Formats: sequence, C-alpha cells, structure tokens
Amino acid sequence: GSSSSTLSIQNNVLVGQVDWRGNATGNPGELACGHYAYNSSAALSYSGNAFWNVKSGQCPSGSVCSDPRLTRTAMADFDATPLEGSPLVDRARELDMPPAVDIDGRPRPAGRRADIGAVERRH
Repeated sequence: GSSSSTLSIQNNVLVGQVDWRGNATGNPGELACGHYAYNSSAALSYSGNAFWNVKSGQCPSGSVCSDPRLTRTAMADFDATPLEGSPLVDRARELDMPPAVDIDGRPRPAGRRADIGAVERRH
C-alpha cells in the first residue's frame, strides 16, 4: 500500500511453519514470517496478537510470544482451539466492534474476555 494506507493486525494467532520456498532458495528448514511487506510505506500496527515459531523470532511489542498451546498445529490437521492453560485464553484486546461469534459460530466471549485468535475456548 501507499503512505495513506493502514494495516492493523489485531487479536490473531500467527503460527509459523517451514517456509515452502526454503529448499528452493537454499534455506532448508527456514520458518515463514509472521508478516512480510516489501517496499510498502503503509502504516502497520499490531495489537493483542500471538506470534509463535516464526522467522527470526518475530514478535511485535504487546504480543504473546510463547507457545500458544493450540490443539494441533500441523498443517495436515490444524486445530486452533486453545488448550487448557493456553496464554490466549481471555487475552484478546478490546475492540470497538468485536465479533460476537468465533469461527465456529459460537458466542464470544466464553470467559471474562474473548480469547486471542479465531476459536473461543469453552470453559
């Protein structure tokens, strides 16, 4: 985007995997980026996110930067439901227009606050 563009990344869980281009570019095992922009002057802000297992340990200030403790993180059977003790539970930042339901259509929040990510853990 241009300098008049803005991008706000809020309340997301970004879990890295091995970059699919790594072998082709001579970097086998290299992790994918949490966010990548090339020659963009757009204003970017992060708030209330979780970054885990991403290239160069990328973790913007104010993010959860530890294992998010999700049910399954392998791409073949990914399940973003937070496990018991997950640092995502009840940690989403308050939004002006928060989604009333999670990705499965269940009401959120289920606890005192919404969980970070697309899936709300049932208590």
